[in-house]
Amino acid sequence: MKLEKQTALVTGASRGIGYEIALAFAREGADVAVTARSAQDLAQLKDKIEALGRRCIVIVADLGARGQANSVWAQTEKAFEHLDILVNNAGLGSSSNPKPVVNFDDDFWERSLYLNLTVPYLLSTFAAVVYCVITVALVKDTPGWRRVAFVGMVVELVGVLVVGTWSLVHPETFQNTVTGKGVHSVWYWYGLDYLFVPLVLPVLGLNFLRRTRPHVAEI
Repeated sequence: MKLEKQTALVTGASRGIGYEIALAFAREGADVAVTARSAQDLAQLKDKIEALGRRCIVIVADLGARGQANSVWAQTEKAFEHLDILVNNAGLGSSSNPKPVVNFDDDFWERSLYLNLTVPYLLSTFAAVVYCVITVALVKDTPGWRRVAFVGMVVELVGVLVVGTWSLVHPETFQNTVTGKGVHSVWYWYGLDYLFVPLVLPVLGLNFLRRTRPHVAEI
């Protein structure tokens, strides 16, 4: 199985593309968190995923409501120790009542922008928290914050090295089930798709901490 030991969060999973994506991930060995507004449809999906021997977490939420993205992420993070795949499938359009964009009323326009743009941004942002923590710690530059920065960089570096090495030794684990190509994760091949920035940054940061560490004056 190509996604064994990986976890995924699929939004808008109660039907259509999101429903099929969640099932496809489960067939390939992934545990899946699914979210949508319909509890009944999600329950049916959960049964199918669990019948495949995979774990499924159901999160009933309306991502069009402010604050729900935070709640969905928190519940996913509580259920899974890590999240490898995020599919921002939930969206809002005028398919039920097709009309030109110029004819959208203000409320519909604002809701579509929030669900189609802001929610994917919020969910993706959580995955970058470690970088933000490290940055803040370096700016604070106090003994306590320097330790926070050190731990964050070590976690990042270990993650890059472990996942990067695993992706080289077992590339089939990181293949996209549709294209057959490597999954574009941050740590895949030591951050190849990101010009190795995930590998270089923690090394530079640790070197910076080493060069700027305060020296105890000798008496």
